[in-house]
Amino acid sequence: MPEVIPNKAALGARIEGLERATANEPAVSEMLNRALAEHLLVVIPGDPMTPEQTREFSKGFGAPQKQLLRYKRSGSVPDVSVMVSTLMADG
Repeated sequence: MPEVIPNKAALGARIEGLERATANEPAVSEMLNRALAEHLLVVIPGDPMTPEQTREFSKGFGAPQKQLLRYKRSGSVPDVSVMVSTLMADG
């Protein structure tokens, strides 16, 4: 079972040892939702995911919702948003 490690900051936790493909299993989904409710922010380290993998992973938190703004949709996966930072190196 993955381990929830609280941050030393005011909020947040890191989840170590999570096999992302198991996020939809009831026990894992319950643990993820409990960690999110308790810590308000969870960090799950690992390799970048494709939009399809992101959609499947997110089902552990509930039913994905279609992004209403078409320009923010991730191609053929309308329930995954593309977030791009416009912050420049010089601030």
